[in-house]
Amino acid sequence: MTTNNTSLKIAITGTTSGIGKATKEMLEARGDTVVSINRPEWDLHDMEKLQEIDLSGIDVLISNAGHDKGRHSFLESPYNAWMDVMKCNQLSPMLLTQIFVKQNPKGTVIYLTSHHDAGSIHGGAYHAAKSGLRYWIEMMRSETKKFRFVDVSIGRVRTKIRQNWGVPLTHEEENYLGSKGDVIEPEDMARQVLHVVDNEHVHEIYVKHLNR
Repeated sequence: MTTNNTSLKIAITGTTSGIGKATKEMLEARGDTVVSINRPEWDLHDMEKLQEIDLSGIDVLISNAGHDKGRHSFLESPYNAWMDVMKCNQLSPMLLTQIFVKQNPKGTVIYLTSHHDAGSIHGGAYHAAKSGLRYWIEMMRSETKKFRFVDVSIGRVRTKIRQNWGVPLTHEEENYLGSKGDVIEPEDMARQVLHVVDNEHVHEIYVKHLNR
């Protein structure tokens, strides 16, 4: 591990902002090599293209990228919108895991899942994807003991996921962004991810914001 003067090669999805960007910067600052899995080279919605990725020689794969299409109930959402949510949040992490496991003899896979606002009428596909991923992680732990699969379940984090909807936010949605101290800052979350990377006995971690 890095703490023993051995650097790691770590692949992370979604490093252009938020948790992924903060995690990438902290890992590189301590001497690890980070491989970013981002658009345009790798689009997590393009499952056919994603099968061409080379993850050989990677020590840790971090499925960080998250995607939500906006203010729609599931029944109101067009097919392409909720399928994109499922691809980014559930199907692409599954596909990348299969590729990673086939291309390496051992390693660690870390998934950022969610436990916040599970009852929201605007998050049906998003929370279905994250919940399904958490169950699937359990199945992978049973399927192979050569790899460590870690569920990092997070609460309210300050990210751009709702700003990226491109519409004026309601008062409730503004509250989701929270004031400083009410939400988990990306840098705080990144430190938790590094803790998981460095501690091989950690297989699950639950990170909550202050009001939960």
